[in-house]
Amino acid sequence: MNIENKNPSHPLLYILVILVALNLAATSALLFNGGDNTSLNEKNVSSLPDYLTNEEIEKLKNRVIDLYNKRDVDTFYDEFDGSFHVQITRDEFRQIAERLYQMAGRIEDAAYVGFTDQSKQGQPDSYVLNFMIRVGESDFSTGSMTITIFDRSDYFGITGFFMNPKFMAGGN
Repeated sequence: MNIENKNPSHPLLYILVILVALNLAATSALLFNGGDNTSLNEKNVSSLPDYLTNEEIEKLKNRVIDLYNKRDVDTFYDEFDGSFHVQITRDEFRQIAERLYQMAGRIEDAAYVGFTDQSKQGQPDSYVLNFMIRVGESDFSTGSMTITIFDRSDYFGITGFFMNPKFMAGGN
């Protein structure tokens, strides 16, 4: 059996997804250890910070896609908040990013579709920005992308990036 199969497999995608999810969970646990677990509904937060306008979201999306597509792993890694860096090394990030790129290919286009508030009372506000994407150079053609951010009062820190390309049966 050829282990170095060039075609992406679904198990590899799930492994990458699990690694990213575990990383985000570990980062959150480290940052928020001992925090209040008041639910989102109790906090009633329903909008992004004022400085995070549609124009800023568009700039962030374009910056992330540009760095991902260029495979500029070092600059991409530097874009993340310090809370991300304590959980994953540059080399680990490089390996994960390369596997993801080999599996999903380039991000050809993306559209912002909304956000999910992940904030908890007594902790920094956290938001997941949701995008629909079109990918190329792989067996996948569409999917979703998220960028997770912490509100740092007058700026945001990126704490997560996730892609979920979708296999299109009968696609090219």
